[in-house]
Amino acid sequence: MVLTKSDENILYEVDNQPVKDIYVKYLEEKIIKHMPTSAIKFQLIMHEGGVDSFEN
Repeated sequence: MVLTKSDENILYEVDNQPVKDIYVKYLEEKIIKHMPTSAIKFQLIMHEGGVDSFEN
């Protein structure tokens, strides 16, 4: 995955797809529909070289 659109610490697109589409892919549409808007602010975890990492 490549981050293709962001503004400071806000991520808008991954691989030229809206972040919401990424959440739907991994969490399914029915879960997304019931999530509060603020849930999209959950951190994404990056797995690289056998290590999971994220930023606050």
